[in-house]
Amino acid sequence: MSVDRRFKLIDGTSPFAAITAPAGTAAGQYLVTNGTGGFTLGAGSGGAVGANPTAEVELTAVNGTATTFMRSDASPPLDQTIVPTMTGAWTFTPSGLFVAMTLNGYDTQWTQIINGSNSVSLGLQINAGTSPSDTAFQVNSANGTLMFECRGDGYIYLNSSSGNAAIYSQHVNLLFGNTTDNQNFTFQGSGTVTIDGPATITGVATLTSVPVFTVVGGTAVTTSGGHTLPALAKGYITVTVASVNYAVPYYTI
Repeated sequence: MSVDRRFKLIDGTSPFAAITAPAGTAAGQYLVTNGTGGFTLGAGSGGAVGANPTAEVELTAVNGTATTFMRSDASPPLDQTIVPTMTGAWTFTPSGLFVAMTLNGYDTQWTQIINGSNSVSLGLQINAGTSPSDTAFQVNSANGTLMFECRGDGYIYLNSSSGNAAIYSQHVNLLFGNTTDNQNFTFQGSGTVTIDGPATITGVATLTSVPVFTVVGGTAVTTSGGHTLPALAKGYITVTVASVNYAVPYYTI
């Protein structure tokens, strides 16, 4: 037994009858089922046409209504006003000699805020080289003057537009070094070291030159050894360091 799998067109009289378009029928029409088992002629629309994208890529879907399609070599622009929350890891690798990322701040607003976690908080890590030319962190003023720099060899540079580069702690003591590594501290250059408050040295101090004490204001000053410096006078006091006596000149102004 054979099965006839051909598509049968019925014009209302008999199967396989030829269908002839009525006279004057325009080109581009097609057959449309009429819902009663027959076909009628329908006007062709010519199909969709290509068009350039008009919507932008945003964080949520945009349901379009246009009947046109986007061409294969077209791409929609990215909406630059989006405020995304990134949850993945980003890597910026410049393909040439240029700055990988530039952040332009707004008046009275922080340009970037890094919030650490609630457990072990790690904020920012900068991996630099180990030579003096490897700069890990740098702060410049608005006119381009270098104010702060931390280099890969551990060198830290400080500058100030007021003439005094200050390192201070507002509410706690300021410590240099620790009690286990025994670091040395060297103040280089021939500048003046000024201590406004009392100074306490618990270790051994080695003096490579005899210092001069200057008392400003003409008031009497009592040293820790019991020597009293009279006002408006000059002379010498004895300072003993590591069992060595130094005759230290002083004068008051």
